[in-house]
Amino acid sequence: MRAAIAANTHTHDRLRASAANVILTAGAQNGVFAASLCLLQAGDEVNRPRAPCI
Repeated sequence: MRAAIAANTHTHDRLRASAANVILTAGAQNGVFAASLCLLQAGDEVNRPRAPCI
């Protein structure tokens, strides 16, 4: 599946990617969490927008 996504990215977006550059997660929240683990360190400050009131 990762190879197919990489090929689709190259075909439609003209970006070079290999299957090794593709990660699949079980939803957007898991993807954001995985990215934050890669980019942030203990003690980093993170600002996030407040959820709109309903």
